[in-house]
Amino acid sequence: MNATELLQNAQFVFDTDGNKIAVQLDYAVWEELLTMLEDIEYAEEIICSRASGEEPIALEQTKAELQADDMLLRPFGLCAGEFEVPDNFDHPLPESVHNEFEGKI
Repeated sequence: MNATELLQNAQFVFDTDGNKIAVQLDYAVWEELLTMLEDIEYAEEIICSRASGEEPIALEQTKAELQADDMLLRPFGLCAGEFEVPDNFDHPLPESVHNEFEGKI
């Protein structure tokens, strides 16, 4: 099914003036539309990558590389006892600090 055929199942919600204000779709139709849009997005990314000269990498290779990166993460508690988190760590920052972040010095 293409998007046009899927959208023929749409039902509209109207306001008191008769204007369309919302669309209702069956959840299965919604999921199928999302899958189609994601496929289009991935296809466009692949086309752009190939046009820029990037080499495609197999999904299995990418997963293996990500898992290897996870192994290189620092262990939990690496700096235990080397510093203390102040009690006011979660408090809002002063306005002067906000201004510096926003470039309003």
